[in-house]
Amino acid sequence: MMAINSFSRMGPENPVLVGAVLAALALLVPFSYDIMLALYAWAVLAVSILLLRRVYGPAILLMALVIQFAQASAILVQGAILGLPIVQLPEQGPWIEHTEFFALTAMLCLAIGMRLGSGTVLKRPAAMAAIDMEISPEAALRFYLLTYAAAGIFAILGKFGGAATFQLVLNLGGVRWVGLFVLFYASLRPGGRPLYAVIVLAVDVGIGLTGFFASFKETFYVAFLAILVSGARITAMRIFALTAMMTILFTLMGFWSAIKTDYRQFLNRGSGAQVVTQELGDRIDYIVKQVENVDGRMMQYGFTRLLDRVSYVYYLGRTMQTVPALLPHEDGALLGAAVMHILTPRLLFPEKAALPSDSVVTAKYANMGTYYVRMAGSTSISIGYLGELYVDFGEAGALMACVILGLLYGRIHRSLCDYRRLPAYLNYGVSVMVLLNAVQFEQALIKTIGSVIASLIIALLLRRYVLPWIFVFATEIDTMVRDQFQRAKG
Repeated sequence: MMAINSFSRMGPENPVLVGAVLAALALLVPFSYDIMLALYAWAVLAVSILLLRRVYGPAILLMALVIQFAQASAILVQGAILGLPIVQLPEQGPWIEHTEFFALTAMLCLAIGMRLGSGTVLKRPAAMAAIDMEISPEAALRFYLLTYAAAGIFAILGKFGGAATFQLVLNLGGVRWVGLFVLFYASLRPGGRPLYAVIVLAVDVGIGLTGFFASFKETFYVAFLAILVSGARITAMRIFALTAMMTILFTLMGFWSAIKTDYRQFLNRGSGAQVVTQELGDRIDYIVKQVENVDGRMMQYGFTRLLDRVSYVYYLGRTMQTVPALLPHEDGALLGAAVMHILTPRLLFPEKAALPSDSVVTAKYANMGTYYVRMAGSTSISIGYLGELYVDFGEAGALMACVILGLLYGRIHRSLCDYRRLPAYLNYGVSVMVLLNAVQFEQALIKTIGSVIASLIIALLLRRYVLPWIFVFATEIDTMVRDQFQRAKG
């Protein structure tokens, strides 16, 4: 059994693994036509990993940082693939180099804030040490199914509440991420049942592909974290499994990027609305036919679209060209609106105005023209939270705000992982549930802060009143776990 102190700090601590990852990334630098920016990107990632690899709990903060870093640096990858400097990429200009430097520096500031906010490691009570590692794969599967059922019940109840309860129900449904993390952790650790994880991963991906937004990426993120936390030694087989998962994820993302425009028109019957009007069987038939038609040209198109989609520095750069040259800085107005949105929940203030469309905001501050205003009802394109922080405070102020945002994430993660009435793996699952809302570089400021805070409030309620009962019920067959948990809780 793993010692509790090592478990409480579980993350990518293996120096060989960290060194191998950084060395592999360093090999990509010479292929870039923007050597200085590529070296800076590598340095930012290296420093971020060193800062966050030994923070309290598993690598949840590092995951949130790395996903955003991947989006911020995607334009460098695109330039290397096409054999062009980023200033010569389509629709880019000389301003993109400074924009990329600013985006990478913001990622470093975010990592610094996360490290400061997460604090130092504290020992968990000795009474909890005996049960931190004691959950069978079967009990974890029952726990996952119960949390999934709870999320489904919340979704059904939300249909009767209208817009006032939609966001509340959406955050309550996040309880399934706790169950998913626990299942992956119990299944992928030594002596577990990897087949459970494979089946659930496949089902989740299938369900995601039949929806309007293909929400399967988060499932892979949770699986990656669970592997890091599982305590398994870094072996050739484990590295192969991680590589295979990453390959599958990027292949699925490329496939989705290739078909999503036509597929969404099929889903909404050409209405332009973000709704699904087709039966499940018809959706599955459509996906199967697209899989049968996959070829190299289709996947190349998909990966090109994927890189264009994740590289949001273009909109950031357009914003930096517009403000303050054409529009003045907002001096905190966008951040103030985000705070007021949090303080006035629609459940208590049903007359609250709807959020402005991200596309309308982008049209204004990135000077994108009326086309983005017209497309606001069918798609959502944001300048990202960093772009909005820049509009509010300028470059220096936005970087300072990123440090503060990182402090908030780090403190939230620490407070959730340090809860002493649940096993550590449940606490980590709760932190995953909350911080999955903080992984998107392109997400609007009001949505980023609002979703994190709302999810935090729901998480605190769930871990106090719901998760202990689900946990005990799921593990009631494992008598030793149940008895030890009750003694520790009492």
